[in-house]
Amino acid sequence: MTLHPLPEWEIPEQTAQIARASFPKGNMYMKMYDELGVLYQDLEFAALFPTRCGQSAMSPGKLALITVMQFAEGLSDRQTADAVRSRIDWKYALGLELTDSGFDCSVLSEFRTRLCEYELTNKLLDLMLEKFQEKKLIKHRSKQRTDSTQVVAAIRQVNRLELVGETLRAALNEIAIIEPEWLKAIISDEWFERYSWRFDNYRLPKNKYALRAGVEGTISQAVRRFDLRRTRYFGLAKTHLQQIATACAMNLSRFFAWSNHLTPAHTRTSSFARLRVHAA
Repeated sequence: MTLHPLPEWEIPEQTAQIARASFPKGNMYMKMYDELGVLYQDLEFAALFPTRCGQSAMSPGKLALITVMQFAEGLSDRQTADAVRSRIDWKYALGLELTDSGFDCSVLSEFRTRLCEYELTNKLLDLMLEKFQEKKLIKHRSKQRTDSTQVVAAIRQVNRLELVGETLRAALNEIAIIEPEWLKAIISDEWFERYSWRFDNYRLPKNKYALRAGVEGTISQAVRRFDLRRTRYFGLAKTHLQQIATACAMNLSRFFAWSNHLTPAHTRTSSFARLRVHAA
Protein backbone atom coordinates (compact mmCIF):
# COMPACT_ATOMS: atom_id res chain seq x y z
CA MET A 1 0.00 0.00 0.00
CA THR A 2 1.07 3.59 -0.65
CA LEU A 3 0.14 6.40 1.71
CA HIS A 4 -0.63 9.89 0.42
CA PRO A 5 -0.79 11.77 3.71
CA LEU A 6 -2.91 14.85 4.22
CA PRO A 7 -1.96 17.35 6.96
CA GLU A 8 -5.58 17.92 8.03
CA TRP A 9 -9.06 17.54 6.65
CA GLU A 10 -11.93 19.95 6.31
CA ILE A 11 -15.65 19.28 6.46
CA PRO A 12 -17.41 19.43 3.07
CA GLU A 13 -19.92 22.28 2.92
CA GLN A 14 -22.96 20.06 2.30
CA THR A 15 -22.00 17.70 5.15
CA ALA A 16 -21.59 20.62 7.55
CA GLN A 17 -24.88 22.22 6.51
CA ILE A 18 -26.98 19.06 6.93
CA ALA A 19 -25.21 17.99 10.13
CA ARG A 20 -25.86 21.34 11.82
CA ALA A 21 -29.48 21.24 10.69
CA SER A 22 -29.85 17.72 12.08
CA PHE A 23 -28.02 18.52 15.34
CA PRO A 24 -28.61 22.23 16.07
CA LYS A 25 -27.08 21.80 19.53
CA GLY A 26 -24.32 19.57 18.25
CA ASN A 27 -23.31 16.20 19.66
CA MET A 28 -20.16 14.60 21.03
CA TYR A 29 -18.36 14.09 17.71
CA MET A 30 -19.35 17.42 16.19
CA LYS A 31 -18.27 19.26 19.33
CA MET A 32 -15.03 17.30 19.35
CA TYR A 33 -14.16 18.54 15.87
CA ASP A 34 -15.38 22.11 16.47
CA GLU A 35 -13.42 22.59 19.70
CA LEU A 36 -10.42 20.29 19.30
CA GLY A 37 -9.93 20.21 15.55
CA VAL A 38 -8.25 17.21 13.94
CA LEU A 39 -7.02 14.85 16.68
CA TYR A 40 -4.93 12.54 14.51
CA GLN A 41 -3.01 13.44 11.37
CA ASP A 42 -1.76 11.03 8.71
CA LEU A 43 1.91 11.93 9.12
CA GLU A 44 1.84 10.78 12.74
CA PHE A 45 1.06 7.25 11.51
CA ALA A 46 3.10 7.31 8.31
CA ALA A 47 5.35 4.52 9.61
CA LEU A 48 2.43 2.10 9.27
CA PHE A 49 2.64 2.34 5.48
CA PRO A 50 6.22 2.08 4.16
CA THR A 51 6.55 3.67 0.72
CA ARG A 52 6.03 1.13 -2.02
CA CYS A 53 3.87 0.73 -5.08
CA GLY A 54 0.38 -0.61 -4.69
CA GLN A 55 -3.12 0.32 -3.66
CA SER A 56 -3.57 3.71 -2.02
CA ALA A 57 -3.89 3.40 1.74
CA MET A 58 -6.81 4.85 3.64
CA SER A 59 -6.12 7.82 5.87
CA PRO A 60 -4.54 6.38 9.06
CA GLY A 61 -5.47 9.56 10.94
CA LYS A 62 -9.14 8.96 10.18
CA LEU A 63 -8.83 5.25 10.99
CA ALA A 64 -7.30 6.16 14.36
CA LEU A 65 -10.23 8.47 15.11
CA ILE A 66 -12.73 5.86 13.92
CA THR A 67 -11.13 3.36 16.30
CA VAL A 68 -11.68 5.71 19.24
CA MET A 69 -15.26 6.41 18.16
CA GLN A 70 -15.83 2.67 17.82
CA PHE A 71 -14.84 2.06 21.43
CA ALA A 72 -16.79 5.10 22.60
CA GLU A 73 -19.96 3.31 21.49
CA GLY A 74 -18.94 -0.32 21.90
CA LEU A 75 -19.45 -1.18 18.23
CA SER A 76 -18.23 -4.18 16.29
CA ASP A 77 -16.11 -3.67 13.18
CA ARG A 78 -19.13 -4.21 10.93
CA GLN A 79 -21.29 -1.80 12.94
CA THR A 80 -18.48 0.76 12.83
CA ALA A 81 -18.15 0.54 9.06
CA ASP A 82 -21.92 0.97 8.79
CA ALA A 83 -21.78 4.03 11.05
CA VAL A 84 -19.14 5.64 8.81
CA ARG A 85 -21.42 5.06 5.82
CA SER A 86 -24.72 6.12 7.37
CA ARG A 87 -24.26 8.57 10.25
CA ILE A 88 -24.11 12.28 9.52
CA ASP A 89 -22.30 13.16 12.76
CA TRP A 90 -19.54 10.64 11.96
CA LYS A 91 -19.15 12.03 8.44
CA TYR A 92 -18.91 15.52 9.97
CA ALA A 93 -16.15 14.54 12.41
CA LEU A 94 -14.26 12.64 9.71
CA GLY A 95 -14.64 15.30 7.01
CA LEU A 96 -16.44 12.99 4.58
CA GLU A 97 -18.87 13.75 1.78
CA LEU A 98 -22.43 12.59 2.38
CA THR A 99 -22.07 10.34 -0.65
CA ASP A 100 -18.94 8.63 0.73
CA SER A 101 -19.56 4.88 0.70
CA GLY A 102 -17.08 4.09 3.44
CA PHE A 103 -14.93 0.95 3.49
CA ASP A 104 -15.03 -2.75 4.19
CA CYS A 105 -15.00 -3.62 7.88
CA SER A 106 -11.82 -5.71 7.48
CA VAL A 107 -9.87 -2.45 7.12
CA LEU A 108 -10.26 -1.82 10.87
CA SER A 109 -8.77 -5.19 11.79
CA GLU A 110 -5.85 -4.60 9.45
CA PHE A 111 -5.27 -1.15 10.97
CA ARG A 112 -5.20 -2.56 14.53
CA THR A 113 -2.73 -5.22 13.43
CA ARG A 114 -0.44 -2.56 11.95
CA LEU A 115 -0.65 -0.47 15.12
CA CYS A 116 0.45 -3.45 17.20
CA GLU A 117 3.19 -4.58 14.79
CA TYR A 118 4.76 -1.10 14.64
CA GLU A 119 4.20 -0.52 18.40
CA LEU A 120 2.27 2.70 17.81
CA THR A 121 -0.70 1.81 20.01
CA ASN A 122 0.17 4.38 22.67
CA LYS A 123 0.05 7.16 20.07
CA LEU A 124 -3.74 7.08 20.24
CA LEU A 125 -3.65 8.28 23.84
CA ASP A 126 -0.47 10.34 23.69
CA LEU A 127 -1.70 12.50 20.79
CA MET A 128 -5.06 13.03 22.45
CA LEU A 129 -3.39 14.14 25.68
CA GLU A 130 -1.17 16.53 23.73
CA LYS A 131 -4.25 18.06 22.13
CA PHE A 132 -5.92 18.45 25.52
CA GLN A 133 -2.77 20.09 26.89
CA GLU A 134 -2.64 22.41 23.88
CA LYS A 135 -6.23 23.48 24.62
CA LYS A 136 -5.34 23.83 28.34
CA LEU A 137 -7.87 21.18 29.33
CA ILE A 138 -5.37 19.19 31.41
CA LYS A 139 -2.12 20.06 33.16
CA HIS A 140 1.22 19.01 31.71
CA ARG A 141 3.01 16.21 33.50
CA SER A 142 6.59 15.15 33.10
CA LYS A 143 5.65 11.52 32.45
CA GLN A 144 2.54 9.89 31.07
CA ARG A 145 1.57 6.41 32.19
CA THR A 146 -0.09 4.40 29.42
CA ASP A 147 0.64 0.79 30.53
CA SER A 148 -3.01 0.23 31.44
CA THR A 149 -2.86 -3.53 30.81
CA GLN A 150 -0.97 -4.16 34.04
CA VAL A 151 -3.23 -1.78 35.95
CA VAL A 152 -6.36 -3.63 34.89
CA ALA A 153 -4.77 -6.97 35.79
CA ALA A 154 -4.05 -5.63 39.28
CA ILE A 155 -7.64 -4.36 39.58
CA ARG A 156 -8.97 -7.79 38.75
CA GLN A 157 -6.77 -9.39 41.41
CA VAL A 158 -7.97 -6.91 44.03
CA ASN A 159 -11.55 -7.54 42.95
CA ARG A 160 -11.18 -11.26 43.67
CA LEU A 161 -9.74 -10.61 47.10
CA GLU A 162 -12.62 -8.30 47.98
CA LEU A 163 -15.48 -10.66 47.15
CA VAL A 164 -15.86 -11.63 50.81
CA GLY A 165 -15.87 -7.99 51.87
CA GLU A 166 -18.47 -7.13 49.23
CA THR A 167 -20.71 -9.95 50.49
CA LEU A 168 -20.39 -8.65 54.05
CA ARG A 169 -21.23 -5.09 53.02
CA ALA A 170 -24.26 -6.29 51.03
CA ALA A 171 -25.55 -8.26 54.02
CA LEU A 172 -25.12 -5.30 56.38
CA ASN A 173 -26.88 -3.04 53.90
CA GLU A 174 -29.87 -5.39 53.75
CA ILE A 175 -30.08 -5.37 57.55
CA ALA A 176 -29.85 -1.59 57.59
CA ILE A 177 -32.81 -1.27 55.21
CA ILE A 178 -35.01 -2.95 57.83
CA GLU A 179 -33.56 -0.72 60.59
CA PRO A 180 -34.15 -3.07 63.54
CA GLU A 181 -34.25 -1.38 66.95
CA TRP A 182 -31.39 -3.47 68.29
CA LEU A 183 -29.11 -2.23 65.51
CA LYS A 184 -30.06 1.44 65.87
CA ALA A 185 -29.34 1.20 69.59
CA ILE A 186 -25.68 0.35 69.05
CA ILE A 187 -25.01 2.83 66.21
CA SER A 188 -23.36 5.65 68.09
CA ASP A 189 -20.77 8.05 66.72
CA GLU A 190 -18.09 6.29 68.72
CA TRP A 191 -19.09 2.89 67.38
CA PHE A 192 -19.20 4.14 63.81
CA GLU A 193 -15.76 5.77 64.03
CA ARG A 194 -14.31 2.58 65.46
CA TYR A 195 -15.80 0.05 63.07
CA SER A 196 -16.94 1.81 59.89
CA TRP A 197 -13.58 1.29 58.18
CA ARG A 198 -14.31 -2.44 58.13
CA PHE A 199 -16.95 -1.82 55.49
CA ASP A 200 -14.65 0.09 53.15
CA ASN A 201 -12.30 -1.42 50.60
CA TYR A 202 -9.25 0.06 52.31
CA ARG A 203 -8.48 1.95 55.50
CA LEU A 204 -7.22 5.31 54.29
CA PRO A 205 -6.69 8.71 55.90
CA LYS A 206 -9.64 11.03 55.29
CA ASN A 207 -7.64 13.35 53.05
CA LYS A 208 -7.03 10.48 50.60
CA TYR A 209 -10.61 9.34 50.25
CA ALA A 210 -11.32 11.96 47.57
CA LEU A 211 -8.43 10.60 45.46
CA ARG A 212 -9.63 7.07 45.98
CA ALA A 213 -13.16 8.08 44.97
CA GLY A 214 -11.86 9.57 41.72
CA VAL A 215 -9.87 6.43 40.90
CA GLU A 216 -12.78 4.14 41.72
CA GLY A 217 -15.13 6.33 39.69
CA THR A 218 -12.82 6.04 36.68
CA ILE A 219 -12.58 2.26 37.06
CA SER A 220 -16.34 2.01 37.46
CA GLN A 221 -16.95 4.05 34.32
CA ALA A 222 -14.48 1.91 32.36
CA VAL A 223 -16.13 -1.30 33.52
CA ARG A 224 -19.81 -0.32 33.39
CA ARG A 225 -19.91 2.09 30.46
CA PHE A 226 -17.06 0.79 28.29
CA ASP A 227 -17.04 -2.93 29.19
CA LEU A 228 -13.35 -2.98 30.10
CA ARG A 229 -13.58 -6.28 31.99
CA ARG A 230 -14.03 -8.15 28.72
CA THR A 231 -11.33 -8.36 26.09
CA ARG A 232 -12.35 -8.43 22.44
CA TYR A 233 -9.11 -9.89 21.14
CA PHE A 234 -6.52 -12.60 21.66
CA GLY A 235 -3.01 -11.63 22.74
CA LEU A 236 -1.57 -9.04 25.08
CA ALA A 237 -0.72 -6.54 22.32
CA LYS A 238 -4.30 -6.22 21.03
CA THR A 239 -5.71 -6.33 24.55
CA HIS A 240 -3.44 -3.39 25.36
CA LEU A 241 -4.74 -1.61 22.24
CA GLN A 242 -8.32 -2.14 23.43
CA GLN A 243 -7.51 -0.58 26.79
CA ILE A 244 -5.72 2.39 25.22
CA ALA A 245 -8.67 2.96 22.86
CA THR A 246 -11.04 2.67 25.83
CA ALA A 247 -9.04 5.31 27.73
CA CYS A 248 -9.33 7.61 24.69
CA ALA A 249 -13.07 6.96 24.49
CA MET A 250 -13.44 7.82 28.19
CA ASN A 251 -11.51 11.06 27.69
CA LEU A 252 -13.77 11.95 24.77
CA SER A 253 -16.89 11.20 26.82
CA ARG A 254 -15.66 13.31 29.75
CA PHE A 255 -14.68 16.15 27.43
CA PHE A 256 -18.22 16.23 26.05
CA ALA A 257 -19.72 16.19 29.56
CA TRP A 258 -17.39 19.02 30.65
CA SER A 259 -18.02 21.05 27.52
CA ASN A 260 -21.80 20.78 27.96
CA HIS A 261 -21.62 21.57 31.69
CA LEU A 262 -23.37 18.31 32.59
CA THR A 263 -23.91 17.93 36.33
CA PRO A 264 -21.96 14.98 37.79
CA ALA A 265 -24.03 12.29 39.48
CA HIS A 266 -24.09 12.43 43.25
CA THR A 267 -22.42 9.71 45.25
CA ARG A 268 -24.93 7.08 46.35
CA THR A 269 -25.47 6.85 50.11
CA SER A 270 -25.98 3.28 51.28
CA SER A 271 -28.77 2.27 53.66
CA PHE A 272 -26.16 1.48 56.29
CA ALA A 273 -24.78 5.02 56.12
CA ARG A 274 -28.29 6.50 56.23
CA LEU A 275 -29.01 4.43 59.32
CA ARG A 276 -26.26 6.28 61.15
CA VAL A 277 -27.98 9.61 60.42
CA HIS A 278 -31.32 8.31 61.68
CA ALA A 279 -29.75 6.93 64.85
CA ALA A 280 -27.94 10.19 65.59
